[in-house]
Amino acid sequence: MPLSMILVRKYERPPGIVSIWIQALRLHFVPTSIFPALLGSIVAWSRLHEFNLWYFTLVIAGVTLHHIGLNMVDDVFDYLHAADRLHGEKKNPYTGGSGVLVGELLTTRHVLSAAIFCYLVGAIIAIYLTIAVGWPVLVFTAIGVFSSVFYTMPPIRYGYRGFGEFSLLINFGPVICLGAF
Repeated sequence: MPLSMILVRKYERPPGIVSIWIQALRLHFVPTSIFPALLGSIVAWSRLHEFNLWYFTLVIAGVTLHHIGLNMVDDVFDYLHAADRLHGEKKNPYTGGSGVLVGELLTTRHVLSAAIFCYLVGAIIAIYLTIAVGWPVLVFTAIGVFSSVFYTMPPIRYGYRGFGEFSLLINFGPVICLGAF
C-alpha cells in the first residue's frame, strides 16, 4: 500500500471525544475574558497594595468557566435558530460556532448540560467571593450571566437585534475588569 494511502486513512479517523469537547469549548476565545480580569487584578494590586492569590485564582477560574459556558450556550441557540447552519463552507474560526452540533459530533442536550455545569460551578465561585469580598461581586456576576445567557437565548436574543457588540464592549470591559478589581 502506498504511503499516501496510509496517510489519508490516518486522517480519515473520526476525532476522539476529548478533541470534540475541546472543539466545543472554543478555548481560543477565553483569553478575551481573562485579560480584563488580569487588568482589574493588576489595578487593584497597584491601588490597594494587596494581592490575594486564592481570590485571584477563583476570579480567573470563574471568568474562564463563565466564558466556556457562554460559548456553549451560544453554540446551542445559534444552532437551534439555524444561524450556524447558514454558513456552510464559508465557516471561519470566528463565525459559525464550534461546529460540533452542525457536524453532529455532540447533541444540543450534551452541550447545554456542559454549559449549565460551567455556570453552576461559576455561580458557586461567585457566591463564595461575594461572601468573602462583598456584594459587588454578585452584581457584576449577575450582569455577566444575564448578558451571556440572553445573547442568543429566547425570549430576548439581543445579539440578533443589533446589541451584541455593545454588550461585548460593556461585559469584556468594565464588567469583568471592575468585577476582578
